[in-house]
Amino acid sequence: MPRPAAFSSAGDHPHHACPGSSVPYLEPSSEAIRLAHSAVAALEGFGVSPNPDHFAVWYEYLAGLRPDLVRAVEILRSNGRPIDDAVLDDLHRAFLTTARVEHTLRETGWRMGETLRHISEIVQTAEREVAGFGRTLETAAGTIPARGTDLAGLIRELLGEVGRMVASNEQVSTRLAESGNRVAALEKALEVARREATTDALTGLANRRHFDIRLHAAAGAAMNSGEPLSLLIVDIDHFKQFNDSWGHQTGDAVLRLVAATLHRTVRGGDCPARFGGEEFAVILPATVPEAAMAVGENIRHAFEKAELVAREGRRRIGGITVSVGGATYVPGEKLAGLVARADAALYQAKQGGRNRVRFG
Repeated sequence: MPRPAAFSSAGDHPHHACPGSSVPYLEPSSEAIRLAHSAVAALEGFGVSPNPDHFAVWYEYLAGLRPDLVRAVEILRSNGRPIDDAVLDDLHRAFLTTARVEHTLRETGWRMGETLRHISEIVQTAEREVAGFGRTLETAAGTIPARGTDLAGLIRELLGEVGRMVASNEQVSTRLAESGNRVAALEKALEVARREATTDALTGLANRRHFDIRLHAAAGAAMNSGEPLSLLIVDIDHFKQFNDSWGHQTGDAVLRLVAATLHRTVRGGDCPARFGGEEFAVILPATVPEAAMAVGENIRHAFEKAELVAREGRRRIGGITVSVGGATYVPGEKLAGLVARADAALYQAKQGGRNRVRFG
C-alpha cells in the first residue's frame, strides 16, 4: 500500500592491452596524452599526493567518460570543497573500485564452481566404490554353495573388502569436510565482495552504484503496481566551512552521523544511500509527494536536534543542518529526469536559505 499523505516516518576509458594479450599495443592518442598531462598538472596545482589512484580519478574526470564521477566532482567544486587527498581517495573508492570488486566476485564464483565440481567427483567416486562392494557381495553369495566348508576363507575375503570400504569412506569424509571448509570460506569471501560492491566504505550506506540499481528496480516495480515512488536528495549545509574549521577527520565523522540518522529516520523498505560527497539520497517506494515531504521534514528536524561535541577536549562544535529536495516519479520518465527534478528542488532549498525542504 502507498504511504499515506499523513504518514510521518519515525524513527570508456582508453583500453590498454595486458602483457601477453593477443590484442595489439595501441599508441596513446594525442588526446590521451593531453589529458594525462592535464591530470598531472591539476594534481600538482591541488597540492595532493600524485599517486596512481589520484591520477586515475582526475584523468577519468577530465575525459568525461564517467558521468557520475563528473557530477560528483562538480558538486564538490560548486560547494567550494577543496580537492585534497581525502576527497580523491573517497572518489576513487566510490567510482573506480567497481572493476576490482567485480573481478573478485567473478574469481570467487569460479572457485566456488571448481569446489562444487570437486565435491561432485568425490561423491561419484564413493558411489562407484559402494557399487563395487555390492557386486563383491553378490559374487560371494553365488559362490557359497560351491565353496562348501570354506566359509572361513570367504568371510576373511569379505572382511578385507569391508575394511577397504571403511577406509575409503573415511577418506571420503575427510575430503568432503575439507571441501565444505573451502565452500564456507568462499561463501564468506563472496559476501565480503558483495558488501564492497554495494556499500559506501565510509558511511556504511548503499553506494552510488547500488543506489542506481535500487532506483531502477523501484521504478520498475512502481510501473508494474501503479504505486507512487518518491526520491529525496539531502545535502549538508555549509559542509566546506565545517571541514575547513574542524578538519576532514571530523568531517568524515559528520558524514557517518548523517548516514546513521538517515538510516534511523526512514522505513525499512526505503533505501538511504550516499549520493556523492556530502550529498545523500533516499528512495521512497509507495510514497506520495505529501508523505515524501513529511519524511524530508523528519530528516531535517532530526539534525536540528543534534549537538556535536569534539572528542578531544569535549569542545562544542555546534549543530549541523541539511537541505532536502524531492520529486515523485512520473511513470515512463527517464530516471535521470527524476534525479534532475529532485536536484533542482534541492537547489531551491539552498537558494531559499538552507535548512528547508522543497519538492519539484
